Amino acid sequence: MNLEMEDDKPPPYVQYHSSDASMKWVEADQALSQASPNILRKSGCTSVKSLADGVALCLMTTLGSITVLLLQRFLLAPKAEHLQCIEPDQPRNITMVPTSLSATQLRWDYPDKVSVVIQSYNVKICRTFRTCSHTDHLSDCREYVTPESSITFDSAEDTAYCVLITGKSRCGMDEISSRTAVAEMRTPIM
Repeated sequence: MNLEMEDDKPPPYVQYHSSDASMKWVEADQALSQASPNILRKSGCTSVKSLADGVALCLMTTLGSITVLLLQRFLLAPKAEHLQCIEPDQPRNITMVPTSLSATQLRWDYPDKVSVVIQSYNVKICRTFRTCSHTDHLSDCREYVTPESSITFDSAEDTAYCVLITGKSRCGMDEISSRTAVAEMRTPIM
């Protein structure tokens, strides 16, 4: 049985010398100096051109990754403290349209001055109040949250209601509210 090294075997390996029956461990760096021309020709990593190509590719990939990181961090996704958000105006032109004897649709227009998108509206409809301008004396109220600029609610004909509508939106991580639109309205007689 011949245990001598084959010429094509890559390092590290154990080299057997049959002349004196000794064995020697051969590392990769030792093997290159002792390696046969067949091993050096087959190993593409030993050529200077391949090494230069690999280093260039590694540098380009690193530069590309750093560029993407900087763009995402500073240009494409600005921090919340850099956002300029202005409190939206209140919703406008609140109207009531009867849909049946016991239901009324409440509609309003989008606020005029808005620096952000209104995500939802909080609507409070109160049946009992002294004056609608004093919102702390309201009772018998129903509250709704809607993404639309209208809602339909159960109502009684020829009844006064105090309606309060507030727009809600996001500015970065903060929730901001519009000023509240307040209107005293009476459902029509059908």
